[in-house]
Amino acid sequence: MKERSSIIFKNSAGEPDDIYIYGEIGYEIDGNFLGSILAQEYQNVDSLNVHINSFGGDVLHGYSIFSALYDIKGKINVIIDGVAGSMAGVISQVGDHVSIKDYGRYQMHDPSIGKKHLSDKEKEQLQHIKDSLATILSRRGLSKNDISKLMTEDTWFTPKEAKDAGLIDEIISTKRKAEDLITEAIYDSVKETTPANSNSNKNYNQNTQNTDTMTYLFKMLNVSSEKQVENAVKKLIDDNTSLETKVNNQKKKIEELENTISETKEKTAKKTVENLIERGLLDSERKDKLVDLAKRDKEAFNLFVDNISASEKNTDVNNHVGDNAATEKRKKEEKSQPLEDAKEFQRLREEDPAALAKLEETDNKKFERLYNAWANSDL
Repeated sequence: MKERSSIIFKNSAGEPDDIYIYGEIGYEIDGNFLGSILAQEYQNVDSLNVHINSFGGDVLHGYSIFSALYDIKGKINVIIDGVAGSMAGVISQVGDHVSIKDYGRYQMHDPSIGKKHLSDKEKEQLQHIKDSLATILSRRGLSKNDISKLMTEDTWFTPKEAKDAGLIDEIISTKRKAEDLITEAIYDSVKETTPANSNSNKNYNQNTQNTDTMTYLFKMLNVSSEKQVENAVKKLIDDNTSLETKVNNQKKKIEELENTISETKEKTAKKTVENLIERGLLDSERKDKLVDLAKRDKEAFNLFVDNISASEKNTDVNNHVGDNAATEKRKKEEKSQPLEDAKEFQRLREEDPAALAKLEETDNKKFERLYNAWANSDL
C-alpha cells in the first residue's frame, strides 16, 4: 500500500510544533521522508512535540526518524498517546522528556524478518539489529543485558511499570467523572502519596477491592474527585506527622524528666544511707544494697530502719528521715488530691501520650499540676 508521512501541525510563534507518528512505520508512515523533513526544517528549533501511537514497523524507517530527531538541537518532548510498541517504543527514547497517557502501553520485542526458519547469516544479522536497538533502549537507565532479556520475552509495560523501568518520565492522568472512578485507580493514586510503612497504607491495602469503603472515604473527606482524595490524604498524613512529632517530643521530655528524677532519688538515697552509717545505725559493708533499697522502695527502707532498734536513738533517726510507714500514711491521707493527680499523669504517660501532649498545649496549668504531683510521688 502507498506510504504517507506522519502529520505535522505547525503551531503559532513561540509554541513548539507537533509531530504525530500514528500508524505503522514504513507502511502507513514514511519514516525516510519524515526524517528528511525533520533534518531540513527542524534541526535548530528550540523544542518539538512528538506524539506516538504505533505498534512499530520497519526498523530502517524507524532509524531515519530516530536519527533525525536525535540531531535536533532543541528539547524533544515525546507523548505516548496510546501504544509505543516495537520500533515506535525505540523512537520514543529519543525524548528529553517522555510522557504516557494513563491508559497507554509500552512494548519491546526481538526484531524479526517474518520467517520461521532462518539461516545462520540471517540470525547473525538479526542479532546485530537487536544489539543496536538495545543500545538505544538502554540510554535511559536499564542495562543492555536487561533490555535484551525484556526484548526476548516480548514484554509489555503498563504506564507505572514503564516509569519504574525508567523508560518514561511522567504518567499523564486523564480526567474522569467522579461517579466513573474505579476503586483500584483511586487506591493506586492515594497509595503513591502514602509512606510504604505507614498504617494508612496498610489499611488501604486491606480494602483495595471494597467499593463501599472508598465511598465512605469520599464522604469522610468531603471530596468528589480522585485529585481531591489525593490532596485530602496528603493533608491527613501531614497532620498525623505533625502530631507524631509532638508526641515524640513529649516522650523525649518525659524521658529526660524521668532521668532527672532517677538521679535525684539516687542522690537522696545515698545521702540518707551515709548519714545512718555515720550514726552507727547501718552497716557500711551493705551500703550499696541499702542505697538501692532506699531508691527503689522508700517505704520498705523506712520500715527496715524503723525495725533496727526500738531505742530513742532509732526514733530520732526515724524523725530525722521523716519517712517511716506511719508518717507516709499520714502524708498520703492529707494529700489525697496530689496522689490522684500523680496517678492521672502516670496513666496518660503510659496509655495516651498524644492526649498528654495535647493537654500541655491546651491547659498548661493543669499539665504542670499533674506533672509536679507525679514527679514528687512514689509512682
